Amino acid sequence: MILRVISGTQLSEYEFEEGESVLSILQRNNRKFDAPCGGNGTCKKCRVRESGQKEWSLACRMFPKEDLTIELPKRQDEFSIVSDRKGPEYESGRDGYGIAIDIGTTTIVISLEGQPDSGICQPEAILNEQRIYGADVISRIKASNEGKSAELCQLIRSGLTDGIRSLLRRCLVPPQEIRQIAIAGNTTMIHLLLEYPCDKLGEYPFTPYSLSPESCGADALFDIPGLTCEVLIFPGISAFVGGDIVAGLYAEEIAQREKTMLFLDLGTNGEMAIGNGKRLIVTSAAAGPAFEGGKVTWGTGSIAGAVSGFSLSEPRGVVTIGGERPCGICGSGVVEIMAELIEHGIVDETGLLADEYFENGFPVAKTESGEAIVFTQKDIRELQMAKGAIRAGLEILAAKWGTDIRNIDEIIIAGGFGFHLNLKKACRIGLLPPECMGKMRAAGNTSLAGARKVLSAGGIGDDIYRILEIAEEVNLAREEEFQEIYMNQMYF
Repeated sequence: MILRVISGTQLSEYEFEEGESVLSILQRNNRKFDAPCGGNGTCKKCRVRESGQKEWSLACRMFPKEDLTIELPKRQDEFSIVSDRKGPEYESGRDGYGIAIDIGTTTIVISLEGQPDSGICQPEAILNEQRIYGADVISRIKASNEGKSAELCQLIRSGLTDGIRSLLRRCLVPPQEIRQIAIAGNTTMIHLLLEYPCDKLGEYPFTPYSLSPESCGADALFDIPGLTCEVLIFPGISAFVGGDIVAGLYAEEIAQREKTMLFLDLGTNGEMAIGNGKRLIVTSAAAGPAFEGGKVTWGTGSIAGAVSGFSLSEPRGVVTIGGERPCGICGSGVVEIMAELIEHGIVDETGLLADEYFENGFPVAKTESGEAIVFTQKDIRELQMAKGAIRAGLEILAAKWGTDIRNIDEIIIAGGFGFHLNLKKACRIGLLPPECMGKMRAAGNTSLAGARKVLSAGGIGDDIYRILEIAEEVNLAREEEFQEIYMNQMYF
């Protein structure tokens, strides 16, 4: 049987057997498609439409028994990602160019180093196509352990290959002139890139196959003629505090610090660290994907048209990425909507939405087709769980350090979400401690900054090994007070 897929003006055809879901067919053929819940039918994001029909259906719940033609939503293949390049500039001081790569669970950023910035040589930002197997690392680990390891590896390598090719073509740099590549990513992403077994990564005691720094030839990972330079891969600390956090701590020069710094990456895994050059404690709080638009009814990534700002005060209205017509709500928009609803008494301190909006949600905006974009009671609960996990992690980490959060000298907010976050509104909902507002700094993509710094240094040096040496992990699941703090921090 044949599945015909219409995406814009393109038509593709795929063979399938009875009993296979439409989502499975798309996954098997490596189609770009969102399935944050990994096909469990809970996220409601894998929407497709049978040709000629008005109603949308879930691809994971469609099991065709005959030839079928479907249409994909317009946005599925027009995902544009906002990338930033915040952080110090590093001069290579060497001949040739370098490539710095940050592999995130949702997005990948690839940057060319060794020449001045220009309009055509801005970093390449692409989607991590592994998302067809789920939005979070647990979904990816599960898929790997169910026989999809090779597919996951191929998806990440082909995505990187395409991204590097596009960057070099745009910057007019031949592959032969790349002298070194540095890659930072969380532990799961690195395991999938190198096709390491993940069987012990997803179950207690969460043992990685390897956390060591790795080095190999570019031709072993990327199918780009002439690209044969050395590839350096950042080491990790644990299963849930990976090389991206090590790179971020390295970029922020924690090994050289005397004063105490709190480092927080606001994402699905909620990695955080408190330390200086003498002592470092780290942990990870399972915040879930709400900060990246996951499990939110109208949630989406940082795409053009995503609601990123919201106000119920004058001037009232929404702000969207790129100024385009609204199509969904990204992470920063979720926080701003929540803060405004609390401020105007539409949501109480327990997170309960006012009666008039409880059933159908609070109307935020309308799509180009006139469909209402709403923020629901379920969305509020998702955000409560995410912010509760983050704040509980921060409180416990500070207690382990032997201080109160208010006594920390500086708080670094890392990651793309943190870079675009309205810190005042994040404090308003209790995601961040209001008393520390004056000590916070949004540092942008510190993982990419760390990879860039390694290129400047020419390799993985003493400061990185110092981070690994002094890092001590706190397992929040073993902390007796975690559950109580978590529940208390869910209040607004």
